[in-house]
Amino acid sequence: MTVFRRLLAGAAAGTLLFAAGGGFARSGFAAPPRPTILGVRADLVADTVTITGSGFGAEAPPVALGGVPLVVTSSSDDTLVAALPEGSAGANHRLVVGAGSRSDSADIWIPGEGIVTRGPIRIESTESDVMIVAGGSRVSIDASGRVTLRGTGLMEVHADGALDLRGGNTVSIRSGSSMTLNAGTVLNATSAAGTSVGSSAITSVTGSLVRLN
Repeated sequence: MTVFRRLLAGAAAGTLLFAAGGGFARSGFAAPPRPTILGVRADLVADTVTITGSGFGAEAPPVALGGVPLVVTSSSDDTLVAALPEGSAGANHRLVVGAGSRSDSADIWIPGEGIVTRGPIRIESTESDVMIVAGGSRVSIDASGRVTLRGTGLMEVHADGALDLRGGNTVSIRSGSSMTLNAGTVLNATSAAGTSVGSSAITSVTGSLVRLN
């Protein structure tokens, strides 16, 4: 057999091997999986972003947020945890996992710790409470449901209809200087047990008709 025929025979054998094996792509060189993003959660306390999905692989793929590469601190085939860069809260970002044709992306919103209005009035949220802040005044609601109104200036409560102030236990109205209770017609102070009116200085009870029973 001549050298030329030997070369043709070797080429034919290689072609048969390629066809029987289904191509070189199946001969131990499988392509890496394509990552898929299924969910994203930002943690502004830990300054991390957790990405859930599939096909992330045994080694962490590159992760970018708004074109900025992120440092991946924990990874598995279905979960990635990366550090959030400073200033990323309170904005929309394009999140990309992977590179090139083997990548997936999603537009995500990372909420801010505070929402600033044109006032400016801020709505702030922490782990324990939510506050509406305007200057030195604020309205806060904590995790137990306690509501606090605190003002540095005049605080007014107006009701066009009835105003009902109730407390399941004790209701206290206190003033550092003076207190005035006015009623257009009748002012009643009643109690199922006892009613006390006291003062460290002078207590005055006046009226066109005063009844003491």
